[in-house]
Amino acid sequence: MALDLDRYFARIGLDGPRTANVDTLERLCFAHARTISFENLDIHRGPNGIPISIALPNVFEKLVLQKRGGYCFEQNTLLLEVLRALGYHARPLAARVLMGLTPTPRPRTHMLVLVESGGHAFLADVGFGGHNLLGPIVFEPDRERVVHGETFRIREIPWDGKAHAPPPAFDLELKKGDGWVPLYRTSIEHQDAEDFVMSHWYTSTHPDSLFVHKKLISRADAGMRQVLFDRELTIKRTGAATETRVLESDEAYRAVLSDVFGLELPADPPLRW
Repeated sequence: MALDLDRYFARIGLDGPRTANVDTLERLCFAHARTISFENLDIHRGPNGIPISIALPNVFEKLVLQKRGGYCFEQNTLLLEVLRALGYHARPLAARVLMGLTPTPRPRTHMLVLVESGGHAFLADVGFGGHNLLGPIVFEPDRERVVHGETFRIREIPWDGKAHAPPPAFDLELKKGDGWVPLYRTSIEHQDAEDFVMSHWYTSTHPDSLFVHKKLISRADAGMRQVLFDRELTIKRTGAATETRVLESDEAYRAVLSDVFGLELPADPPLRW
């Protein structure tokens, strides 16, 4: 099964019109992001991990039918094809992750979606780990957008037209306090499926990849973000103190997978620790 819209909409609990407009885009991104958790657990199952496929039939089987989560290449592949099936003009973009990392050159290891609706272009991203977007961001540099209590903007990195200079790029930034934190840097150049096969392979197998060394699970809702980084669970609520606790036992870990992130991970093969 490649794509069944009825089963997808049932999975994310979304009713109502499916007209390809801005309202549907807003509702769909929010329902997807708050329902399907980000997770990279297959990389850490069994002695050598379970290979992750980003082909649409496999992504649909895992995220929709098995009610698992996935990481950016899975999440945004599913989102992209759902948007296209609904009649939106949408295409994938690649980005370099910046948040929380040292300012050194890094590969494009993140996938997101550029979608057009209502005469505007939007960034849609339901697969950015600890900070996925709960709604689309209009693609207009320096225009602030509040999405369920969080403020974002796109900042343009211009090009001077010289062959030796990098072409224009765009940083997605999150407002924290009085400042802005860059999440990732993207461009609007065309990406082929093969580009993501390469970056997906690097992200899921390369010894320098964070995802090869760490288990990361996250789920967001309006006013709340929940992140499980290895055994440390962090819950952030708007206007409240951050909660943090360490899950000492495998039983506690699996209970949080189920109760907090809605994941029923098969027991075999087991997670490596």
